[in-house]
Amino acid sequence: GVVVWSWFDWNDNHYARQQEIPLARVAELAGVSVGEAESAKLPGDTDVRQAFRDWLDSRADRQAYIDAGKPYPVYMVAAQGGGLYAAYQSALFLSRIQDACPNFAPHIFGLSGVSGGAVGTTVFTSLAMRYALNREPQDLEANPCGATSLGQENSLESKARDILSQDFLSPLVAAMLFPDFTARFSPTPIPPFDRARALEGAFEHAWRRTGDARVSPLTEGLMTYWRPGGAAPALFVNTTEAGNGLRMILSPIHDLGPELRSYAKEAARPGDVEATDYGLLSVPQYREANNNTPYDMPLSTAMILSARFPYITPAGSLDLMQEIDRDQPKQRVKTRLVDGGYFENSGIATAVDVIRQLEEDLENLNVDLRLIVFDLTQDQYREPNHSLGELLSPIQAILSARSSRAALAQGAARRDFTNAFYQSNCRYLLQGGLVPWDADEACPPSQLKRSRIWSVSLNDFEFDFQLGWILSQETLSRIDRQLGSPDECRVSTRAINGAEMMSPEEDMAREQERAAAAQTRYGDGSVLREVAAIELTRDERAVERHNSCVARFITDQLMRR
Repeated sequence: GVVVWSWFDWNDNHYARQQEIPLARVAELAGVSVGEAESAKLPGDTDVRQAFRDWLDSRADRQAYIDAGKPYPVYMVAAQGGGLYAAYQSALFLSRIQDACPNFAPHIFGLSGVSGGAVGTTVFTSLAMRYALNREPQDLEANPCGATSLGQENSLESKARDILSQDFLSPLVAAMLFPDFTARFSPTPIPPFDRARALEGAFEHAWRRTGDARVSPLTEGLMTYWRPGGAAPALFVNTTEAGNGLRMILSPIHDLGPELRSYAKEAARPGDVEATDYGLLSVPQYREANNNTPYDMPLSTAMILSARFPYITPAGSLDLMQEIDRDQPKQRVKTRLVDGGYFENSGIATAVDVIRQLEEDLENLNVDLRLIVFDLTQDQYREPNHSLGELLSPIQAILSARSSRAALAQGAARRDFTNAFYQSNCRYLLQGGLVPWDADEACPPSQLKRSRIWSVSLNDFEFDFQLGWILSQETLSRIDRQLGSPDECRVSTRAINGAEMMSPEEDMAREQERAAAAQTRYGDGSVLREVAAIELTRDERAVERHNSCVARFITDQLMRR
């Protein structure tokens, strides 16, 4: 019976949670009466270029940059997949910058996250929804980051740490072994038994445990949480369609252009959904007047849809309106979504596709856009494991391809942006400026600062950051340490025990000069560069210094230095 029900797809209980958008909420977001809300557009119900212009026009501190004759800093973020460690990496760094400069979040237009990176960027977005403000600087010469940040116990960094350092594996495994396994023997779906919903609920509960809210912001609707005048960034959550391998982007912005398929654009309308439809959070009973109101989904559902990596989290199902035949109207089609990393694991491809659509506006509106990338140092010097090759090679290939395609996406972005209107394709600020996969590329601090793509990396040469939904204390400590802090990147020399010490930036520049001299002394320097590159990947301090200076460059930008 189990095989028959599964063969005919009768007992699929893995439909993603969806919910109606009440007219009262539409009216609130559109600034109209409830009666007028039936024909009103949601704030994100537009194309990405118009959404960006509306967002930029509503920045409260933009006039201060115009008056100073300086470009307005704007950030796009691409956060890699990698389970909970990737979530912790992105959420912690972004929250740390937000604490150092509380005007940081309003300068982030979009966050492109994949799998664990989607979880981390969504957690940060939920914190920005609650605590960040889009506000005006009181004085042009004063620090536009404004008043002092919250105390350590109330910092966003501590809240992000509290949320993501919890055990999410136990509720997932418990749901998989018991209620979800039981649902396999049912001829009809039992939506509450879905193990993915147990994981979503665990994140919502983790947020509530911070003590600041009875209702977690992760339960907010994807298409209604964002507004152009708010401080929270727009999410671009990456998923992959199981049927065709293409991207499906979950975002509050309706039209993402010709390169990106959008859930907001293809979500089935309530008027098209039968009352007997299965798998929804609840069966919506709509009045006729509600037929133009689209579906929405909780933020927790969106981020976990991006992290559906088999077999721990199942493929998520959705009903979308798609064109099957050009001569026929769109039809409601069941679609299964899996981990966004199947298509591309860095989130860079989507971020770049969005940036390309904004290039004309970036040139005309005096905007200084930087792409912040969360990645690994990608230790390509580690020998592959060939044990149980016939069994494990297909899985190893999938995981390796995820990383390789991410590296290719980042390399292509650097080349394209440098050739277009950006100034530098420099990637890392490490000792000597050498990186294992591109040892010929020198990267002094001055050049990195001009780069439009800043990598915030974790060094995984001697320590594997494991995929999973629980983090060990050692993993937490390593990420905490490697992410660095703006205060650790100083631009002036200081004396210790009577001796003058160089700042990290000056020290790194000197290291590069010494490396260049050594390369001249040893001919083409190829052997030296290879040895130096391997040694650098072992040095956590080098990555910490690099990340600290990236953080410093961001805060300096926002302080208009």
